[in-house]
Amino acid sequence: MDTTTEDKLDLRLVKTDLIEAIRDCSARGLYHCVKWLSELNFSISHIKLPEEHCKFSEVYENEYDVYCVAKSYFDVKEYDRCAHYTKASTNPKARFLHLYSRFLSFEKKKLDNMTDANCPPDPTKNTILKDLRAVLMEGYHKKQLDGYCLYLYGVILKKLDLTNLAIDVFVEAVFSTPILWAAWQELAQLLPNKNKLKSLVLPDHWMKQFFLAYAYLEQLCNDESLEIYCKLHEQGFNKSSFIIAQTAIVYHNRRGMTRYLILILVFG
Repeated sequence: MDTTTEDKLDLRLVKTDLIEAIRDCSARGLYHCVKWLSELNFSISHIKLPEEHCKFSEVYENEYDVYCVAKSYFDVKEYDRCAHYTKASTNPKARFLHLYSRFLSFEKKKLDNMTDANCPPDPTKNTILKDLRAVLMEGYHKKQLDGYCLYLYGVILKKLDLTNLAIDVFVEAVFSTPILWAAWQELAQLLPNKNKLKSLVLPDHWMKQFFLAYAYLEQLCNDESLEIYCKLHEQGFNKSSFIIAQTAIVYHNRRGMTRYLILILVFG
């Protein structure tokens, strides 16, 4: 697997991807992903796009009113109401919002009902997660899931400790929607070792470099991670707060590793 960024990035294309992804992720309630994408977009604020690239038309057909009220419930964390209003939706964004609301409702109730912090409930025994898995699995086998629903399917598989299946689904998610950082991040955190990382077949997209750097750092492969982050820094992301923070972690890890090796040599 190539870990270099030899080809010069087209930052106009990158910015176009980011703006569209911010809109799409925001519409689906992926606020942490929106934050990450927005920070990255801000780091290349000196790149200007023609006006037409900043305007994206939305097509909700006859579901716009339903989507708006459901999204308003979602934004104030009334997930059951959101799920109720979107239960018959077929629009991809509204459908995702329905499934994601059901998942977040489960997560919220799990925290609310937790009486013993030392003995959290076993998610693999929860019927809500299993029901969601069944719904998404049906869509998966019918090839009806877009990248966002594949991401959600992967999250649920991860919650059910079906790690290998989750890895496969997250890979499909990034092929379907390569700009979806949340899927890349989940994938990186599931990989057991460097060999598994190198064995992955991934889309040829600029986002892959961010994933590789992040995944190598997760594996404590500091030199490989630093090399990629330095190249991204040179490619125009020198103001990215994410890259700056990740690079700081690399240097912290390397100092810690040096101290550890010294102790091994001294004390055997």
